[in-house]
This record gives sequence, structure tokens and C-alpha cells, in this order.
Amino acid sequence: MFVSSMKYKMGSHRFDRCLTIVYTVPIIITLGVDYMRLTELYMPTLREAPADAEIASDIMSLRAGMMRKITGGLFSYLPLGLIALNNIADGVRKELNQRGAVEMLNPSMMPLENLGYTDSVGGDNRKIWKLRDFQGKEYALIRGYDNGLSHIIKDEVKSYKQLPLRLYSTQFQYTNEERPRFGVVRGRNSMVASVAGFDKDVDSMDSFYSEMWATFESIFNNYSLDSKSVNAGGEQLLFAVCENGADSFVQCSKCEYAALEDFVKVVYKCEENDSEPKPMERVHTPDTYTIEQLTGFLGVKHSQCAKALILNVKGELVVALIPGDRDVSEAKLANYLGVYEEDLEVAEDEFIHSTGSGVAPGFTGPVGLLKPVRFLIDKRVTEITNMVVGANEADYHLINVNYGRDFKGELVEDLIEYEDGDICPNCGGILNRGKGITVVKAIKVGDSMSKSMGATYLDENGKDKPMNISYYNIDVSKLMAAIIESHHDESGIIWPLNSAPFHCAITVVNNKDQVQMDLGESIYSSLINSNIKVLLDNRADRAGVKFNDRDLIGIPIRITVGKKAPEGVVEYSIRGVDGRDDISVEEILPRIAGLFNEMGLKSEDDNKVGGAL
Repeated sequence: MFVSSMKYKMGSHRFDRCLTIVYTVPIIITLGVDYMRLTELYMPTLREAPADAEIASDIMSLRAGMMRKITGGLFSYLPLGLIALNNIADGVRKELNQRGAVEMLNPSMMPLENLGYTDSVGGDNRKIWKLRDFQGKEYALIRGYDNGLSHIIKDEVKSYKQLPLRLYSTQFQYTNEERPRFGVVRGRNSMVASVAGFDKDVDSMDSFYSEMWATFESIFNNYSLDSKSVNAGGEQLLFAVCENGADSFVQCSKCEYAALEDFVKVVYKCEENDSEPKPMERVHTPDTYTIEQLTGFLGVKHSQCAKALILNVKGELVVALIPGDRDVSEAKLANYLGVYEEDLEVAEDEFIHSTGSGVAPGFTGPVGLLKPVRFLIDKRVTEITNMVVGANEADYHLINVNYGRDFKGELVEDLIEYEDGDICPNCGGILNRGKGITVVKAIKVGDSMSKSMGATYLDENGKDKPMNISYYNIDVSKLMAAIIESHHDESGIIWPLNSAPFHCAITVVNNKDQVQMDLGESIYSSLINSNIKVLLDNRADRAGVKFNDRDLIGIPIRITVGKKAPEGVVEYSIRGVDGRDDISVEEILPRIAGLFNEMGLKSEDDNKVGGAL
């Protein structure tokens, strides 16, 4: 372990403030800084962002000297960035504590079996970083929902009197992201607050779930973020909506419905057809390998045909059949089959022929197969009267084919890929795409996991019952990125007061002017005594450099000490707000107090503004 201490001077006095860096495996960092001089702060700002920075939060964080990229998807938080991250994490902690959750800390590396219960819940096991010790035992860097919290309590919580229980941990998690992009938004290391709720019954679990969701919405409101609740199958996500967000979702123009594209329930209505089922016929259709070619040859609509996708799924031949005017959603197909999308391979001709099924590539259909084949049929196909399908023979198709009479198969509720303009499954409104950053993930697991892992308790009657478990993740690193995405301009970040690394920045225009320096130091001392987090720019740089850096790092309250210092007058302005005022030093605290009150921060114990200059 290595601990370093930084000492800051203020006037003729000496104040010890500790910057503690604790190296474990991986690193856990704590930093407590409420005031600092820029001559003592490591803040290497950049005029231009690196070429691979893609979105505003990544660009601004790098340019403002808050973060540095180590390699693809891995970032170091420099002092200014870590101060901001910890401020936001503390805001999250406060909200969780108010809901009765209690914080604890697990190792960032856990035995693989301890995480085996939870990594399959709402996650992808392939994204786990794995390692072995000298004895060959497997470990993993934590990621996912509960970080081993369930494994700890399953052998220690045995009575209904110990429930409900709410635990959380706030620490860095590590994801083996295949294609890291967009800075921390698709990065490999991220600070996450993971919450686990343990309840006696479903009603108690549902109640806590509602409380937690209200908590997350409150956190978003605290930072003036637009939010959108998005369905992701078993998971519920909360997006920070922003124009250039790295994640996308589908939302209704009329109601609150929203879902990830892969989980949108596609409403597809077959065209009305009063025709009675006709006798099936075999038709010669040379060189018609695509729906376009087939419809042109036969003079029928795309929707009158059925489209087949032939797949090799882990060595099994699987055929998906959908209406001919749509495409197969590989995500929905993989989800139905219980595999990853990467397990879906377009079947090669050699593999197809080796099965002896009689499936003919390019002319595939569900009729006349030589051997049973797993045919997954989108339910909307069953509503097409007198459809066109492949005849499983080169250059031939079948017309007037009808489900039930001519073929059967494994019916699936929805295998169709979403398209812009589809209608909402709830209200019939038009669906469109939205963008944002996925900050919150939540899932109600119920008692299924408890049964498998043996997390049980004795109820009031002495009967053994499984706990009902729910999990919640709020990604603090992504929350910080979302705040920057939503609060910036071309000059830099515009921090909300409650998330800024410092509340106020004092800029001394000329540090060689003793009157300016003395006034700057006096204001600095008084703001510290009033519990205001303050940064003093006492550098010897040109004024333009100082002003550019001040805009870039985005400290909300700006005090400029310049030529009017002998008169006790300074310039007062707010980042992102037009206009600036010349005010006397006596007016500074009332102005700041008014702003704190306006932001609802006056009653905060750690943000009380008091004293006088």
C-alpha cells in the first residue's frame, strides 16, 4: 500500500489535506478536497481532444484534464475528474442511504463460483475478466449486479426477522468490452453502485423496486437530466436522454412506451385477404433466389411470400420463417434459442446438405422435407392466406400454401426486426428512435436464483422459504458522462452546482500584482470558512489562458479579481449564463447564498453558506 499526503498553504497558516491513494488489486481511490490552488493541482488541459474521442463527454473530460486514456476502454481519473466522480457518487450514496440501503465493500476480485449465480442475470458471461491463482483456482474481476453480495448473505441470513435487507457497494467494475468506444460510456472500467434487495415475498420486493426506481428518477432530476425508462426484456433500464448519446432505444410518440430495439414487440398486420385457401401448386421459378426476384417473376406482393433464414446454431440446423416484407431479428432469435447472437451462423451449403434434411438453399420452405428440421415460424406467417414458399428444390416454389393444412412448425410470438415507422404495441402510436446513455439497470429476479443458490430463510411458522431478490446498478461514471453530455457548450463543461468538482473558481488576473493576490487569497479563505468548495487560480499564466481553462473545466460560480481590486470590487459571473457584474466583496456571499438556495442546496449540512467577508 502507498499513501501520499499533499499539504496546502493558506495565507500564513498551514492546512493539512490528505490525498490518499490506496493500491490494492484493483485500485480503490478516495479523495477529499474541498479547496485547492491551481498551482498545486495536476490539471493538464488540452487545446484539442485526441482524434479518437467521439462524443462530448469523452472530448470534454480529456480536454479539461479530468481523465486520460490508458488503452482502449481503460481510463485514469485525474484529480479534477476524481473529485467530480466522488461528488456524484456521494450524491448517489445519500439517496440510497435514505432508502434504507447500507453500504459495504467486497474485494474487486472474487472467486468465479461466487459470481456464477449472478453474472448470467442481465449480463453476458463472456464479458467477465477471468484470472487464476497459483493453485489454478479461477477468479473474476467484479461486474454485473450484486458483486457477490448474495453469496455472502445466503449462509448468514436465516430468519424472517433479518428481512428485508438492502445492501450496496460502490466501486470500480470491469467489463471485457469487445469494442470499447465513446470513452467511459462503452469503456472497460467504471464506478458502479450495485444494490441488492432481499425480501420475504413478492409484494415486499415490488415495493422496494418502486422505491428504487423513484430514487433513480430523483437522482436524474437532481442533475437536470432528461430520463427515459426503457424495457430490455427481463431488465428495466433508465436512459439519460441526450442528442449524441452512444446508446439507442425505440420510443412511442404518444405514450410512455420505450424499449431497446431488440426487445420491441413488432406489431405486424397481414393484409386482409378474402380469398379462400386454394390448392397448393408447384411452380417453376428459375433464378429467383431473392424475394425481389421472386415477387417480380410471380407478380405478387412481398407480404404474400414467406422468407426463410437458414442457420447453423452450434451444429444444429435451424430455419426461421417470417413474412417476406420484413427481416429476421437475430437478437430475438438468439434470445428465443437461449444462445448468443454470435452463435447464429448463416448455414453453409455443405453443412445444409450434410444434414440430409432436404432443405434447398435459395428455395427453402417448410413443405416436403426429407427429415424433421427445427422450423421456427413467426406467428404472423400463420395469418397469410395462399402464401408463396420455397419448394426445397432448385428453381421451384410452392404457391397457395397455408399454415395448418400444408405445414406446421414451432410457433414463435415475434421474430421480426424493428423498422422505423412501426406502431406502438401499447397505444398504436408511431415508434421512433431515441438516443442517450444507459445509466441504470434493474431486474426483479424473484426466488428462482435463491432456490438454486440455497438462499433461504425460516418464516414465522418455521418453514424454509427462498428469498425474493432484486438487483440494481447505477453507473456513476456513465452518470458523470451524461451530466457532461447534457451540460456543455463549445467552450467546455457547464457543471450543475451539485456535481461540480468545485462550487466557485477565483481567477487572479495578474499574480504579480500583490493587491490582486491578497484580495484573491482573502476571498479564498472566506469561502472556505463558509463551506464553499473553491478553486483559486493563482498561476502566472496569461489571463486568456486562465479564462479558457475556467470555461473548459466548467466551475459554476466565477469570481475574477482584476484591476478593480484596490477598490474591493470583483467581477461575478455564472458559467453558461450571459452577463457578468462588478460587485463589492461584501456582496459575494449573499450572491452565492442566493444561488445555493435557488438550487435547493442551502439546507445541505455540507453546503451551508455562512460567515462574512
